[in-house]
Amino acid sequence: LSNKGFNECMNNSLTKSSHTDLIEEISADHQVELLNPLSKDLNGMRQSLLFSGLENIAYNINRKNTNLKLYEFGKTYHLNKQYNENRKLILLACGQQKAESWNNKNNKVDLFWMKEQIEHILIRLGITKMKGKAVKNSYLNYGFCFAVKKNTVATFGSVKKKMLKAFDVKSEVLYA
Repeated sequence: LSNKGFNECMNNSLTKSSHTDLIEEISADHQVELLNPLSKDLNGMRQSLLFSGLENIAYNINRKNTNLKLYEFGKTYHLNKQYNENRKLILLACGQQKAESWNNKNNKVDLFWMKEQIEHILIRLGITKMKGKAVKNSYLNYGFCFAVKKNTVATFGSVKKKMLKAFDVKSEVLYA
């Protein structure tokens, strides 16, 4: 991913437990909350890497860095009768595909560009027999996924405006 122009980010696993209200697929009942939190902003363990990723996007855009391609390998935490940790990978992108120069056209990142990035990752992992289909969820405008034998291995799309507004992001953000 770094070779393809992405920058790695590493975020704290502690986050606002109220973020779970933004995504319908995440249950507040499965939130791992801290008994003695440091602050209201760090009172739960993250159930999705999307929240901290959007905080990174907002931080960079506020500092006039608008062409972003970020990835993070991290864990999510869930309480389903017992505590579970899941390893995840997130890709986030906004702005232009490449830095502006005299010999580059300004091409914005779009769904087809993100699909290409995901396909490269899956092929590199040896996953070649995958099927793509549209999916509906509460946080993506246009959601698509790749599945292998009815198991979803990747979901991607454009993040909904409602979600972006919660993090004060005004540009389109692609998620995988």
